Amino acid sequence: MDFNEQKKQWQAAGTTDASNWSAANLNQHWDHPRLRSLKRQLVFETVCWLLFLVLFYTGLDGHLKPVGWNVALAAGLVLLIAHGILGYRLAGRAVGAAPLRQALTSQLHALRRYSWFSMTLRTVTLLIFFGFLVSNVTGLLDTPRVWLVGTILIWTGVALLVNYLIWRKHFRELEATLAELGE
Repeated sequence: MDFNEQKKQWQAAGTTDASNWSAANLNQHWDHPRLRSLKRQLVFETVCWLLFLVLFYTGLDGHLKPVGWNVALAAGLVLLIAHGILGYRLAGRAVGAAPLRQALTSQLHALRRYSWFSMTLRTVTLLIFFGFLVSNVTGLLDTPRVWLVGTILIWTGVALLVNYLIWRKHFRELEATLAELGE
């Protein structure tokens, strides 16, 4: 439903049965411009992950790596695609017939669960990717090469921190909006 249709329905709301209007419109999937951009991003990311899955075997010498790392990397990337689909569905979830404050509180709880899933999945997949890249390095834990493991762990920690800070910013904005509704 685009903005003009919503505007027409809002203007005609006084002439129709109000309970019928809310039940029919609050339980539908909204077509917001932000959802369209999320959908484009999801399609782009999915195509990129699938191209990576197709090319990593020869391009990253996957045939020379242990089978376990190949399977773990493929599973991690498939889970990232599923993660994107889950996020899109969560963003487009209908409000339902619940009061707005209650619906936003419910959405905030669902987003908190999703954020922890997101941070965990991205961190684990990043570690799998790094493990895949260095899986054939001999003597990795020997003194001259231990810096590589340390660097990998530091960059993974930085990525996790950045992801956490982004989610925290989003939650503070949502909580501020929720607090404004309570006033």
